[in-house]
Amino acid sequence: IENLDPLVSPAMGFFSFFLLVLFLAQGSPSPRDTWQCTHIPYASSRNFSVEYVVPSFEADAPIQRVVTYDEGPGGGRAIFVATRNHLHVLNHSLGLLQSLITGPAGHPSCQSCAECKSSDPPLPGEDTDNVVLVLDPEFPSLYSCGSSLLGRCFVHELESDGGTVRLGSTSCLWTPSANSPQDCPDCLASPLGTQVTVVELSHTSYFYVASTLNRKVASRYSPQSVSIRRLKSDWQGFASSPPALAVLPRYLATYPIEYIYTFRSESFVYFLTVQPESLKDSSAFHTRLVRLSAQDTDLGEYRELVLDCRFSYKRRRRRSQVASMEEETYNVLQAAHVAPVGSSLAVDLGILEGQKVLFGAFAVSQEGSRVPRHKSAVCAFPITKLNEFIDSGMERCCESQANQERVERGVEFFQPQSYCPDPPTLGSNVSCWNYPTMIPTNHPRVDLLNGHLDSVLLTAIHVIHQGNATVAHMGTADGRILQVKLFRSLNYLLYVSNFSLGSSQPVHRDVSRLGDHLLFSSGNKVSFPAGGCHQRGWGSGGGVPSTHKHGLCLLQFHPKSGPTEGSTKLTICGSNFHSHFQDMTPKDHWKVTVGQSPCFGRKISPGLMFRLDLPSSKKGYVEQLECLLVASSSQAAGPANVTLTVSATTSKYPFQVNGSSVLSGFSFVVPVVTSIFPLFGPKAGGTQLTIKGQNLKVGSSHRVLVNGTECHLIPTEEEHLLCSTPPGGAEANVSISLYIGGAEIHTLWPFQYRNNPNISSISPNCSYSFDQPISLSIFGPQECNNATLPTERVCLAPAYANLPGRGPVWGDLSIRGDDSILYFQSKFPFYPKPHLHSRLGPLKIEQGSVEVKISGLSAVASCMDVNMTVGGQSCQTNLKNNPVICNVPPTLSIPLGGVPLQVERFLGSWGLSSSPLVSLNFRSCVLALLLFRFWRRKIKRQSESVCLLILPSPLQSGRPNGCRVTSSLPVLLGPNGKMVSPGWAPCLCGPDVGVG
Repeated sequence: IENLDPLVSPAMGFFSFFLLVLFLAQGSPSPRDTWQCTHIPYASSRNFSVEYVVPSFEADAPIQRVVTYDEGPGGGRAIFVATRNHLHVLNHSLGLLQSLITGPAGHPSCQSCAECKSSDPPLPGEDTDNVVLVLDPEFPSLYSCGSSLLGRCFVHELESDGGTVRLGSTSCLWTPSANSPQDCPDCLASPLGTQVTVVELSHTSYFYVASTLNRKVASRYSPQSVSIRRLKSDWQGFASSPPALAVLPRYLATYPIEYIYTFRSESFVYFLTVQPESLKDSSAFHTRLVRLSAQDTDLGEYRELVLDCRFSYKRRRRRSQVASMEEETYNVLQAAHVAPVGSSLAVDLGILEGQKVLFGAFAVSQEGSRVPRHKSAVCAFPITKLNEFIDSGMERCCESQANQERVERGVEFFQPQSYCPDPPTLGSNVSCWNYPTMIPTNHPRVDLLNGHLDSVLLTAIHVIHQGNATVAHMGTADGRILQVKLFRSLNYLLYVSNFSLGSSQPVHRDVSRLGDHLLFSSGNKVSFPAGGCHQRGWGSGGGVPSTHKHGLCLLQFHPKSGPTEGSTKLTICGSNFHSHFQDMTPKDHWKVTVGQSPCFGRKISPGLMFRLDLPSSKKGYVEQLECLLVASSSQAAGPANVTLTVSATTSKYPFQVNGSSVLSGFSFVVPVVTSIFPLFGPKAGGTQLTIKGQNLKVGSSHRVLVNGTECHLIPTEEEHLLCSTPPGGAEANVSISLYIGGAEIHTLWPFQYRNNPNISSISPNCSYSFDQPISLSIFGPQECNNATLPTERVCLAPAYANLPGRGPVWGDLSIRGDDSILYFQSKFPFYPKPHLHSRLGPLKIEQGSVEVKISGLSAVASCMDVNMTVGGQSCQTNLKNNPVICNVPPTLSIPLGGVPLQVERFLGSWGLSSSPLVSLNFRSCVLALLLFRFWRRKIKRQSESVCLLILPSPLQSGRPNGCRVTSSLPVLLGPNGKMVSPGWAPCLCGPDVGVG
């Protein structure tokens, strides 16, 4: 019974059950096999301790600077490597071409020193550490500046011959008469560190210089912190009196500024610094960005902005087990790089694909120091948004209300303290916009790596974008290279590779690119890092221009067995199935064999490491290949190996896959059917066939046909097959066919379609709210010849104790046999429980009859048999009326103690007495009690006995609403005279309930 009237109050809950007299309903057809390869977690798929021999150049001293020179297609290429007292020139394969001796200063062997014309006495023994190594953006020239000779610089002309680049003549950028201890425009480099960006304006080179100073350095020839120096056209040094800013003398000892990185983007030149947060507290450090105009060589457009890189950790307290957010600020920058981004990260950052972004490798500093801890993060700052932030800050500074807000102009270590919009000093230029200004608010960004580098100190970073992906190549303090795809909201590190350069020394901050290759330096080596196959190296972004042949790896396959006749869809899992992840239609040739049988067809499904545009929710990678295994005529039953062979053709990519991989574990078996049950069922279909045998679950393709029509498979964990028969047209014996992998498996048994069961009536035709189920009887004709099977079965309708309202609640009654509906009745009524309205007390005979008021009895009596008796004799009354008049039979003899009045069905009984003092007892029955205690107890016991005999046995507690059938109608039985699929369902029937 289902689909009760939707107007029923929600308090009722949902009334839905099925009255089953025949077989249980069948499941749906088996779903299509959707087995997939298991994704391999990145952490478990790599051995980061594998050592690789990569091309490298080893110098005699630690590498200090690396710069690459590329004239473009067909032109010369060179790599310049600076170490103490030497400048080396390498070809594109890291072969040494030339070396220039740059120190010690004053030593006869110093080649560059000889180019300086100086009246000053030499400074013998002073080694030259390279501080600046930078190319001219317009001319083929290389500039180098060292820590010796007061930080003077040299220009080296570059000569190219047949693709080979060498150092030509060297000039010393120094004019002795133009430099003094008080004013030295040619003293450019600081031994503590200097960053330089060269800008071309009207064919003139301008050096944007930022140097770290202290008292000792500042006492020698008055160097500057930030300056813009114009190179003289005759290379005799720099123009005098350059625009400059210098840390005020009183702050040189307490306010150090370290310049980490410099770059140019469109109309501006930028510097990145690590410095104390304020003049008052020099123990807390943070990172700032400095912006200068690349079109105006005046320092009036000097701007500063704090770069804030942070991440919020979710931590769980041990006691309270309550998750709390703890924010970590990565305050000290270690390295930076500016690069355009791919579409995936551009969407995360809210910018357009290809726009430039400043990527910074930050660390958490030790308490009260700028020394970094091994706790790193990578934050991204879109250049356009940085400029917008700076410009909006200047508008706030220079607007009319700035005086009232007392906004500090900042930069007090360079200039006197002042407030916007007033200038820091009096002069002819009184514009608010033309003075160095600190933007007072931070520009916070979130770690792109989501705190996953907790125990790592990054020392270098270089970012590229390839396709729609953005990949960060990062060096660490222990000499490793990490290649990671960058996503803003990824909760794990998507490694491309992670390997060591062979040195435990930190990777140098400078990373250079030559064509499609990156150069990293660590210790005294500069290398082309090309991660091996186990590291999933970044194809064309990190290797040398040669071909590497890699072996494929076969990890698992499915299924593990197949028939000796027919076909099986085989899925093979592993890695390196084809040569390059970007070649989505690879021309590699695959061959798969299992034992002596071929596996035809191919379908590559790349995993994450090969599909840069896949969603970031996946946490592993895998490659899978699908083929159709067709057992050969000579294939014998037994174990077999799976062999995958890949033969790569010539490719434009430097990596190729060749070879074979073998994996055991497959078995060829012979399927055999031993029994099918049952062998008959109704024409309506839906009979559940159980096919038993050996190796029936092998392969990945199964079909069962009954009389040529699909018998829908039912999923099961057992080793046998289950299917639901289709409808039949007439009574007949039909064939059962089984196909595994397209090959027919022999069966001996036919299936017999028989007439559908015939249900003639159901009684009663309603039910009502009661504490116990109501018995329903189902009737059908006896159609089996020479059979003694009964034609009546009993089910118990569910007991709904509390139906709302006074009227009936309607539902649908269905009788199902297997998957077929054999009987359906809509609007099966459930009535409220009848209840007694008469006053509880003695019932008296008046004029030969007794009047009883029972609410709801008339509705129940209209659809089921209800009888009222007095003293065991019928009252001859109409129960459809209210009140009910019981005509006492004239032949009834009523003793002094009274006789019981009973309503027989499920409602109980009432007692009737000629004495006015007889009381009522209302449980399952309402009994008339006698005046005298002895007679009262006696009559009560007799009345309860009568009531109990007519009540159905209650269902065991804890079972769901439903009923059991004691047996089946003849035509509905299986071959053994029992139900085919006994058990509990929405409504169940069984032999433990008697007929009411």
